[in-house]
Amino acid sequence: MELTDTIYVIDASLSMRKAHADFRPNKLLAIVNLVSKAAARKIQELKGRVGLVAFYGIAFPILPPTDRLEAVMRSLSLITRTDEGSAIGDAIIEAAKLLRGSHRRKEIIVLTDGDLNMGAPLELAVAFAHNTGCWTCIITMGQKDRIKIAQELNLLAKTGMIEWRHVEDMKGALATLFQCSGVQP
Repeated sequence: MELTDTIYVIDASLSMRKAHADFRPNKLLAIVNLVSKAAARKIQELKGRVGLVAFYGIAFPILPPTDRLEAVMRSLSLITRTDEGSAIGDAIIEAAKLLRGSHRRKEIIVLTDGDLNMGAPLELAVAFAHNTGCWTCIITMGQKDRIKIAQELNLLAKTGMIEWRHVEDMKGALATLFQCSGVQP
């Protein structure tokens, strides 16, 4: 079994404050809950290490890779504030920086509702992550026809620099997150 360092990148933009389908009470809190489940399984079952980045108009590196589950849970509990903007590119760059020096498989898993309106261009951020040896999976949620960066994600996925998955509900989000995290449902 290959050991991994995984950075979960969580969108905390204002649009994540809204509910969608069964993402309750809102998308942000639902995603934080899902990440807590995936992180616990990743650490306990796969001996992986987990780190966190959150973003809205700017990106916040919150936790470098650790196998201390209590540190992950405490850090996840801090991701409650939302604000304007969506700098997904900056967040991917910060995640790749947190993985510098890792001798494990380096993974970046982004959870977003697919808006991008500031910060580093997505294609450059993805290229940076790819060129530093990071595997990146971007999971978008919500109505697919409302994902503003869908066309760009599709093109990037065709280059092989990222995997892009889209989910419409919590069941799909949990299954997709577990699959990208290498955790069995």
